[in-house]
Amino acid sequence: MPTVPWIKVDTPVGPDALIMASRLEVRSLRQVPGFLMASMTLLRQARRSPGALGVS
Repeated sequence: MPTVPWIKVDTPVGPDALIMASRLEVRSLRQVPGFLMASMTLLRQARRSPGALGVS
């Protein structure tokens, strides 16, 4: 799996930050196009979310 670079969205205001990590898998090649479209939508949404510091 290729490494996806970190995209800085905002600068932290305080000393605390919440980190969320997930792992998503597809079961067959037929699911790949839908998975890629959904992941691009999620990336766009995460970048626009208030308080987001960055995404990868």
